Amino acid sequence: MTNRIQCTFSDLQHLLEQPNTPEPIVRNRFQTYFDEIAGAEKNEELETDLANSEAFRKGLSLLRRYYNRELPKEDAPVSLDIADLCETLSFCCDLLCGAREKRIFCSTDAPVPAVCSPRALSWALLNLLSNAVLYSTGKYIFVFVQETENNIILRVSNEGPFSRAQFEKAVGTTGGGLWFAERAARAHGGALLCLLEPNYTTLALTVSKKCPDGYPLFPPESFADLLSDRLSPVYTAFCDVCALNL
Repeated sequence: MTNRIQCTFSDLQHLLEQPNTPEPIVRNRFQTYFDEIAGAEKNEELETDLANSEAFRKGLSLLRRYYNRELPKEDAPVSLDIADLCETLSFCCDLLCGAREKRIFCSTDAPVPAVCSPRALSWALLNLLSNAVLYSTGKYIFVFVQETENNIILRVSNEGPFSRAQFEKAVGTTGGGLWFAERAARAHGGALLCLLEPNYTTLALTVSKKCPDGYPLFPPESFADLLSDRLSPVYTAFCDVCALNL
């Protein structure tokens, strides 16, 4: 990376070490970092496309660690169709993981309304999906949304070995993807469960179902909006999984 981009990256690292940094400030600083990469590429200051891709990946990886360290602040509960949310995120992630020859399929009982915090739930699901792409030994990853009398269950299933000890270690690792997902599940009155079969792993995130009456309806972002924003959660979640050149 050029010296200017490296200095901006160092400033970002220092900024994220400060507690309670407002998210708008963080996003603005990351936007500046990515703008500098784009400018350097245009002026041919970056020697190769690989250097450009690596600079993006490093920035998004840093942003992912920021999002994983705590539940989003000011994420007020709203009425949300969780089936719609899962379908949108699964579609975006399926497009991003094509280079790894993985496919993501989503099966839902639509609509599935619930009162929830959309950003926390979205980020939890994206963490489960990126982990599945990274560690799956098979080609296919399946997302299921099921509704019971009192709960909504989001299941991400894939081929590949995973042990109870590995699951407990991951959930207990502060700032990790499963650590965040487990906290998000508990914040919604649910839990993160690990269902193990021979060479097959399912992570299930349960959410307590509440009556949506009286809460504003929250329309999830469209897949076009998510894929056109280089700071969107789907790019950030998949930065360590897929080669991204935005």
